[in-house]
Amino acid sequence: MRNDREEVTRLLMGNNSGSYTGMQVDLIAQKPELFGIYVEIFFSLDGTLSRRAAWVITHAVTLMPELMTEECLAGMLQVAGKMKHDGEKRNLAKVLSQVVLPDKLKGEVLDLCFNWLNDAGESIAVRAYCMETLANLSMEFPEIKPEIIAVIENHMDRFSPGLKNKGVKTLRRLR
Repeated sequence: MRNDREEVTRLLMGNNSGSYTGMQVDLIAQKPELFGIYVEIFFSLDGTLSRRAAWVITHAVTLMPELMTEECLAGMLQVAGKMKHDGEKRNLAKVLSQVVLPDKLKGEVLDLCFNWLNDAGESIAVRAYCMETLANLSMEFPEIKPEIIAVIENHMDRFSPGLKNKGVKTLRRLR
């Protein structure tokens, strides 16, 4: 396993192109145990290495959502508060918008997404993915719709054009 970690680290420090990321996702598809190594590196929040691991994780989960286990997701939520770089947050927010969330983690996801959506300092992408996740969760918990609507409306005049567009579409979906 040590050799696998060294190989994954070498791959992450190599080329950062989309095709290179795709090659790493193909490796995970062939050898799913490598996914855990990418997750461990992501959990380290070790600058460039962590951000690149997050990028590969996001692409892998998009193609193979079964890789995102409850344990893995719980770990990601635990480190979310320590994330300083937008790339880490953006990739976590995207994953949250794409996977089926385990029941016992939905409360944490709601809190995180509301916090990030309310934070004007968060990037457009992070806030947009949080809107998507909250809208998804509102299908199961319709009682949160008024709060989501209020948050979006409260920030709408300060949103960028792209985020404003996402906000309008999300409001339409919620209503």
